[in-house]
Amino acid sequence: MTWQLGALVLGVAGTIVPPQRLPASVIALGVAAMALVVGVVPLAALGDAVAALASPLAFLLVAVPLAVALDDIGFFASASIAVRGGRHLRLHRWVVAAAVTAVFNLDAAVILLTPLYVHIARRHGDDSLALAFIPALTASLASTLLPVSNLTTSS
Repeated sequence: MTWQLGALVLGVAGTIVPPQRLPASVIALGVAAMALVVGVVPLAALGDAVAALASPLAFLLVAVPLAVALDDIGFFASASIAVRGGRHLRLHRWVVAAAVTAVFNLDAAVILLTPLYVHIARRHGDDSLALAFIPALTASLASTLLPVSNLTTSS
């Protein structure tokens, strides 16, 4: 139990405050590799984890570059023009996020709505961070209600 706790603390601390000139992901991968080498995590568990993550990772490998390409060509900036401001801007963003999450999947809603909401916030002088969190929070809330919709809640 001590090794697992130490690895967890090292992994979390290293990703929150990584050493200079070292990406945070290197710390997390290093801790995971050490857990495999030492035998804390059996090699069979690695295969099971990779198999369970294959589809979600494949989706992210396609969707994230698509979102970046859409942003590069100005899609989200253009779409933000169609959104009116006003005092109910955030409420309307919650409603849209809920609808998109219900129609598509959680990851698609986050990947496509987050850059759009950042552009909307900038266009209307609102807090970008506050609007950027709406899709992620909506997806997190939805994942607790729909146990098959997210790996964190499925069994």
